[in-house]
Amino acid sequence: MLNIRQTRPAFRLPGHSAASRQRAKLHRGWIMLAIGILKHAFLQIFGNLRQLLHIVLLPLVLQVAGALLLMLSPATHTLVDSAPPSLFVLALAAAFILFPMTWAAVNWHRYILLNQPQPMLPSLPLVAMLRYFGTSLLVSLLVIVLAIFVLTMTRIVLVGSGTRSAILAMGVTSIAVLFVAVILFRLSTALPAAAVGASKPIRTAWKATSGHGSTFLLVVLMMAALQIPLSLIEMLPMGSLDSIFSIIFDLMVSLVGSWVYMIIVLSVLTTLYGHFVENRPLRTNL
Repeated sequence: MLNIRQTRPAFRLPGHSAASRQRAKLHRGWIMLAIGILKHAFLQIFGNLRQLLHIVLLPLVLQVAGALLLMLSPATHTLVDSAPPSLFVLALAAAFILFPMTWAAVNWHRYILLNQPQPMLPSLPLVAMLRYFGTSLLVSLLVIVLAIFVLTMTRIVLVGSGTRSAILAMGVTSIAVLFVAVILFRLSTALPAAAVGASKPIRTAWKATSGHGSTFLLVVLMMAALQIPLSLIEMLPMGSLDSIFSIIFDLMVSLVGSWVYMIIVLSVLTTLYGHFVENRPLRTNL
């Protein structure tokens, strides 16, 4: 006797076609990728706390000392008196802000990507720092030009459409800002490349991150959410502004908050470069 098996026809629910299932899989893919990138960045920080301390401590102390010097120096008392600071004071302030942060950023990228451990007195890779600073300026210039163009076109469209809805204008402007922020993060992936001496860092980062706009959008939104509590802490009133000690304390809180967020950003950029450019896997645990 022949054993004949009958197969039931496939039962498909409306809207659950192969194409829709593939789209859902892709959506879950970029969402999980963005979450994995942020998770990897935090694991990178907490898994290397000792090296992070070596890399960050001296530049942070230098920045704090520079800020105190500017605050207490008679030549810069106009900062406390709320008078416009001189060009010399602005140049010193920029140097005390940019040099320590660039120093720490380059050493962090190089430690993670090139496995270059740092002692308590970290190395000073001046060539890499200059390359990093130059790439930062170029990325900033490109983003500023793009932002001016996008926001100008947004305003032209809103005015031309004759809309008077504040909600609509705010929504369109927010979309434009998010678009620029995504481009900023894609271009900023070139910074770790500049730190490790990769050739054509901006072009390399741009090509490697192509097609991952949704992932970068979610990364931008999560980074913005992380910045909210730090900004709220910095906005808390710490005392009377008439007291030099209150001003110094407010400055210290602001500097520490800025460095905490900078470390997170650096780890995210290092993760983006390692994953998209160097095809490194994302970590799931310490």
